[in-house]
Amino acid sequence: MRKIKSIILILVIILSGTSCVKKRSDSVRIFSNKEFSDTIKKGANDSVVINRVFNIVGWKALPQSIALFGIDDSDDDILYVYSNKDSELIQSGISLGSGPDEYVSFNRGETSGSTTMLSYDIMKRHLHIYDLTVVPFKMVAEYELPVDEDGLTNPYTFISQVDAETFLMKFDSPSKSSWHYANLKDNKILWEYENPIRDNRYSYTPFDLIQCVCDSKLLIAYKYIDLIEIYDITSDGINLIKSYGNIRNQANIDDYDKLEYSYLSVTADGENFYCLKSADGGESGNIIEAYNIKDAIPTNKYVLDKDIYSISFDNVNHRLVGYSQEHTATVFYIWNWR
Repeated sequence: MRKIKSIILILVIILSGTSCVKKRSDSVRIFSNKEFSDTIKKGANDSVVINRVFNIVGWKALPQSIALFGIDDSDDDILYVYSNKDSELIQSGISLGSGPDEYVSFNRGETSGSTTMLSYDIMKRHLHIYDLTVVPFKMVAEYELPVDEDGLTNPYTFISQVDAETFLMKFDSPSKSSWHYANLKDNKILWEYENPIRDNRYSYTPFDLIQCVCDSKLLIAYKYIDLIEIYDITSDGINLIKSYGNIRNQANIDDYDKLEYSYLSVTADGENFYCLKSADGGESGNIIEAYNIKDAIPTNKYVLDKDIYSISFDNVNHRLVGYSQEHTATVFYIWNWR
């Protein structure tokens, strides 16, 4: 299996402290079995084939297009929008650099809207949200990121928008992993929740995770642990609702390149969270586990006819979209979900 390397445009490791209140859930952690109602096979209904190979940082399925953050060798842009209808480029823009509209370091997150994308720059302390349905696309929100007591930006590795002004910000440092819940309009961290699964004797890598926020619920899927957790997000902290799987980890492995994947990507459609699971410990898979958002329970397991690396949900057309890559093309497969 060909290994698709993650992009790290600039890696910043910061030892930081915060003045926010630390929170831990008082919920008892009980690990439940994943009992799915049915296993459903799904065949792809369509695809978008882009005759360029990108190193993709993040992407999103839009109602009429695919938007992606990525780089290749043909130009300096890092944001591209391609048509679902004919796979043609609609628009592109944003570049790396030190100019006023450029990114020194580039990271992506998730928005609560179906037609917007979020990116942020640790070095410049800026978070931007773009509306991608207009040509040219436009920035619809801009916030400053919080800093530590030394004036350095906190080392956020992923940011999820909860509502218009509040964000759940994944924080990873050599000594701990946690989440900051912040009102970025006021540039204020409201609380911090330290991840109890992280063993601070080791690097955060074996305990790394993927997160998805929908309707004030947070789903966490661990990359290298067979574990799904679902939380309530409140103004006071996050409260664990359910844990599915186990906490057996690979922290003692002698080479992190040998880590076996468990979960690869997560998305949501307003009713369910969808989790892409690795089939054999590699970086692609075709198994989708669905968890009801309201009740925090497993519903169905889906078996796709294509191996993919990540997923996104088109809520308008109710379609699951999966990213794959061939030698000379970037491919997005589309499955009708109704």
